[in-house]
Amino acid sequence: MIKIYSFHSINTWKKLLIFGAIHGNEICWTKAINKIIEKIELGIIKIASWEVIFVPVCNPIAHDWNKRYHEVNLNRVFKKYYNTKNYEEKLANILTEYVDNCDYFLDLHSMASNWKPFVFQDYESPETEEFAKMIGQKNIIKGWPKMYETLDTSDTLLYAHDQWKTGVLIECGKHDDNSAVDVAYNTIENAMKYLWIIEWNLNILQENDFNIIKAKKIFFKQKEWKFIKDRDHLDEIKEWDLIAIYDDWEKLVAENDWYILLPNSTTNIWEEWFYIWV
Repeated sequence: MIKIYSFHSINTWKKLLIFGAIHGNEICWTKAINKIIEKIELGIIKIASWEVIFVPVCNPIAHDWNKRYHEVNLNRVFKKYYNTKNYEEKLANILTEYVDNCDYFLDLHSMASNWKPFVFQDYESPETEEFAKMIGQKNIIKGWPKMYETLDTSDTLLYAHDQWKTGVLIECGKHDDNSAVDVAYNTIENAMKYLWIIEWNLNILQENDFNIIKAKKIFFKQKEWKFIKDRDHLDEIKEWDLIAIYDDWEKLVAENDWYILLPNSTTNIWEEWFYIWV
């Protein structure tokens, strides 16, 4: 059901795990992973140390149908289950075993809109912060777990953190954009360079190159609505600005000066609509 690819050197003492297509319609990472795998198999890329494990498609049915998920969002139910109720929970039971046995973890995603790539660094350990900065993206979002702490959800980074793994998640750009595939490829390559899995020079960004963003609040879509105007990722919103009007004419107004994160105009009722940071 899930295809796993593993490559290792003689010095197989630690493992890097790389996931693609946790959401089935996020295909750029799968293309990038397959490109890396092909080069390793042809001997163009040589594994110098560690073991690297690739899962190009974590959600096969959703991927085959080009859908975000089959029954439920895999990245909200990512934990172990004694009794699985749906397809994604069955996948979670398989995939968590690989997280349990890795040392570093890289979860690769893409977006519906043409936004700039960014990294989710959910935890503040020195190892996690360094890993987030070494994979080559300037925009780093922090504070994500706090928004979900009262909700009964578990994502890949939360699960990895609970198992004492060092992990980050990266959004590379638009799903079907070829440049997003390049971002994905470079991210994987940078991760392997940083860990000396492959022996190439790594171009390191300087500290003042990074744009650190702290997420603050999550908004769920509770009923049908429309934005007053098109909103883009990282748009500035001023206090008292009218953000949206629901179909019953209720208004959503900004409580403070905010920036909007990941606005999703096609989300379903009771799913994430957008986030804000301050």
